[in-house]
Amino acid sequence: MLGKIAELISGTKMHPGASKLVLDSKYLYSVIYAVNKSQEILILGPSPAKLELIKYAHKHNAQVEEMIVGLETVDQPSDKEILEHARKFFYKVDQMI
Repeated sequence: MLGKIAELISGTKMHPGASKLVLDSKYLYSVIYAVNKSQEILILGPSPAKLELIKYAHKHNAQVEEMIVGLETVDQPSDKEILEHARKFFYKVDQMI
């Protein structure tokens, strides 16, 4: 799954002269589609990308938006770091139940 999502990263781009990351709707749709069968979703990433994904889910897929249980700022983590972060996050969430 991580590899599939990593392939989708190609949808990110900087417009010439812009200081802000622009994510196109095909990219955002692909990410939402890749996680739409998940029971819980933890979003990790740089600040602008996370927020754009949440806005897109809110506008286009309320079911996915409801499955988002966490939002963490992480700058370009490796697959191993993503897994470690998710294990710690979901362990804490499970302990709260």
